[in-house]
Amino acid sequence: MYISNLFVYNYRSLKKVHLQFNTGRNVLVGKNNSGKSNIIKAIDLLLGEKMPSYQNIELKDFYTEKTYDEFSDEEDTFVATHFFICAKLQGANFNKELLEKCKGIFVSQLGEKRWWYEDENDIRHLENLFTRDADSFWKDDKEWVNRNRLYDYLTNATEIYFYLNVERQNDDADNESQYSKTFGLIIRQGDMYYRGWAISKDFRDSVLTSAIIPAFRDPNNQFKLSQWSWYGKLIRDIWDKKDKTVGEQINRKVEEIKQLSDQVFRDATSDIKEKLSEAIHHNKVHFQLMPNTKDDIYKGVNLFVDDGVESLAADKGSGIQSALIISLFSYYCSQFHRNSSLLAVEEPELYLHPHARRVLSNKFDEFIEQNGFVRNQVITATHSPEFLRNTEIENITVVRKPKASNKTEVKKIDTQGREKEIQKIKQVLWSKNAELFFADKVILVEGGEEYIFPFIANDVLQKENALDYHNISVIKVGGKSLFHTYLKLLKDLNIEAYVVADFDFFTNGIESLKDFIMDYSSENIAKAKKQILTQCCVDSSDPFRNSKTIKKKFQSGKAKLLCQLLDKMCEDGKYDESLEELWSQFRTDVTKKASYSDFEQNDQIRDLVDTCFENLKKSNIYILKYGELEDYMTEKAVKYLEDQRVSGKELSVLKLVEAVVSGGYKLEEFLSISEYASVIQHAVGIHPQDERKVEETYV
Repeated sequence: MYISNLFVYNYRSLKKVHLQFNTGRNVLVGKNNSGKSNIIKAIDLLLGEKMPSYQNIELKDFYTEKTYDEFSDEEDTFVATHFFICAKLQGANFNKELLEKCKGIFVSQLGEKRWWYEDENDIRHLENLFTRDADSFWKDDKEWVNRNRLYDYLTNATEIYFYLNVERQNDDADNESQYSKTFGLIIRQGDMYYRGWAISKDFRDSVLTSAIIPAFRDPNNQFKLSQWSWYGKLIRDIWDKKDKTVGEQINRKVEEIKQLSDQVFRDATSDIKEKLSEAIHHNKVHFQLMPNTKDDIYKGVNLFVDDGVESLAADKGSGIQSALIISLFSYYCSQFHRNSSLLAVEEPELYLHPHARRVLSNKFDEFIEQNGFVRNQVITATHSPEFLRNTEIENITVVRKPKASNKTEVKKIDTQGREKEIQKIKQVLWSKNAELFFADKVILVEGGEEYIFPFIANDVLQKENALDYHNISVIKVGGKSLFHTYLKLLKDLNIEAYVVADFDFFTNGIESLKDFIMDYSSENIAKAKKQILTQCCVDSSDPFRNSKTIKKKFQSGKAKLLCQLLDKMCEDGKYDESLEELWSQFRTDVTKKASYSDFEQNDQIRDLVDTCFENLKKSNIYILKYGELEDYMTEKAVKYLEDQRVSGKELSVLKLVEAVVSGGYKLEEFLSISEYASVIQHAVGIHPQDERKVEETYV
């Protein structure tokens, strides 16, 4: 079994959240304080080591938000009176052996064919179904499903849910609250739902065994040898499976050790017995090195790790402990618990260097594909791109909390009908561009602007690491044809995006973004493009540069890839779809390019183009008027690069950045940054009138 759906209402920052999971690896990403930890805590509360009935509940576990009364002009605090956590489980691999240890469960028909309405994403109008006391059901309404029937009963069920409903017994948030908990089961048989109760831990574990590892690693809890913990069960099972002869030898040695230890403490025991007899009646006082019950000897087992210094695992760093817990739980599941299992880990990257993170990520994959036939589930909440790799797109959930809000929101990438784009998006995850999942806003650029934008932002906003303070990422898309793919991705995740494109994108490619442009007018854009091409004498029948320039461009890496692809297509005798993307990147290098400066003195064309550009800005699309980044370099920058014998777009930009950082140069000496500054001002929330002031400053 695995968690396919998680419903959470009014728990901490999760006011109303519905998450969908799959088997295999599932990743929750988002910045600090977005609500990722609360999702893991909700899973732990419902399916963790402790049964929900024994979990501690506090007032802070209930959703809280500030409210404003416009009549009294006062601010108040709303605290929810209940919270609800429910997990839908899918699959059919139950632990039959463990089920047979259960006495059974009670079930009662709910009288509803549906308890959750997907179109409303709500269950509040059916809450009484989860809080109604079991004693209120008529005797004839209750059915006892004993241990002999449990396996068949669960196997025939079409839906299974575990749920926890918690209510505060008083509404006064200032006083200590008492909490009422209802933990139960919802089972669908045919067209009808049934509520189940009297749920034991063996029953729950027979459906799904889980290990929840919080961000704060408490070794005393993780390696606790109790009869309820999976680690305690692991050590006990190993101990119980020992050879009979070995067991007899251990018992004899234990008896010898007890006799010797009694001799060590004999004098102290006699003295204490004498003094104690004057205070209370007692039969015997003695020190004991080992337990009386030979079956409990295993509780003295300790786990040691030698990483250069041998010591208890509980004394090692959190990184080692995390790896140990995951490996031990994986072993436990493979040897002693053959049905599907859940491993939920919060911030697995803690205290691990990048290489160790990748190794740990591979351990997750091994756990998922355990024994070659059981597909387990991993849910991680992370800030690290390493744990996004090898993750299916539909299994990534972005967790966000809007500004000035305490309410967590979750977003997923829409993969429906986008099969051709999925591979491109996966390439994003394998690069540093995975950072975009953690951003509030993203500036998309074609190439070298990626390196220069942060320095422009520092200069404009007069603050070091200015973009980081605003949680803004600059992402290089690697070709203007990919702007659309990135914008669709960011739209799905509700992350605000800004496009900064070269001027030739307006004349050759802007149509690809029509779905993202408000008040898009193909007529106006076509008219502007025609005027530009006419004014700049670009012959549409021959849009390419002269042969000498093209020959020079053919020395680039893209040209080599193009030749290899064409050679392969000729050899295979069929068209390769990747040609279109590669050609769109290379084509821009070999075509004639128009520039704003070519028609700047023509009022009619300039006004037409300016109108189009201003409309594009309303949709966060900025076109660089004078060409591309190289066209904004000053004569001093060109001279500096010549003196340094540097060529190539990105290398030139990196060299200029190096000169600004450590060479004592100012950014404005090398680059005209007014248009870039306008994008930054817009992204951080500066009003248009202030943007004009900035433009005047940096012209």
